[in-house]
Amino acid sequence: MSTKTKSALADVTPALPASTPDPIKAQVDLKQKQLRRGKTEGEVKRVKAKLEAKRAALAQSEQMDTDEDSTVAIQRIKQAEQAVSDTEKELALVMKKDEAAQISLRQAEQAEQIEAEVEVTARVARGFLKAERLIAQLRSLSEEELGPDLDAARDVFAKSRAREGEWNFIQKLPSVLKQHLGLAVHVLLKEGYVPPNLRAYQKLTDCIPDELYIRSRPRPEPSPATPIKGWQIGG
Repeated sequence: MSTKTKSALADVTPALPASTPDPIKAQVDLKQKQLRRGKTEGEVKRVKAKLEAKRAALAQSEQMDTDEDSTVAIQRIKQAEQAVSDTEKELALVMKKDEAAQISLRQAEQAEQIEAEVEVTARVARGFLKAERLIAQLRSLSEEELGPDLDAARDVFAKSRAREGEWNFIQKLPSVLKQHLGLAVHVLLKEGYVPPNLRAYQKLTDCIPDELYIRSRPRPEPSPATPIKGWQIGG
C-alpha cells in the first residue's frame, strides 16, 4: 500500500457511538416493566370490582327493615361505609402504583427505542465506513495505477501503428468501469442495473485483449527504405 493510500485511509474517521449500545438489555428491561404494569393494572381492576361490590353492599344495608332494630341497622351501615372507605383508600394506593408503573414503562419504551436507534445507526456507520475505505482505495488506485497505466498503454499502441480498433479498449475501459461500479451498488441506489444479456462485457477485464491476441495480431510490414540516388548525395 502506497503512502498516499495510507494517508487517504487515515482520513476516514468512523462515525461510531461514544457508548456501546445494548438493545438486548433494554428489551429485557422493557419486558420486566411490561410485566410489572400488567400486574398493577390487574390490581386496579380487582380493587375497582371490590369497591363496586362494597358500594352495592352499602346501598343494600341502607335499606332498613321496618322490624330491624335501629341500633343494629346503624352499626351495619357504619361497617359498610367503613368497608367502602377502606376500599377507596386501597384503590387510591394501587392506582398510584399503577401510575408509577405506567411512567416507568414509558421510560423503558423510550430507552428501548433509543438503544435500537443507536445500535442500527452504528451498524449503518460501520458498513458505510467500509465503503468509505473502499472509495479511498479506489481513488488512490485510479490516481496511482489505472490512469498512468492507461496513458502508458495509449502511448505504446500509438507508436506501434496498430489499427485504432485494436486498441480502443483503452478508451472503453473507463466507461466499462463506470457501468460495473453502478452494478456493484445498484441494489442500494435502486438504479444502474443492466441485465446480463444487455451488457457489452460481463466482467470489467473482458474488454482487455489477452496476450495471445497481442502476440498474434497481424502487423503492417515496415516500409522498405527508399534508396538515396547518387545525385542526392552532396559533395
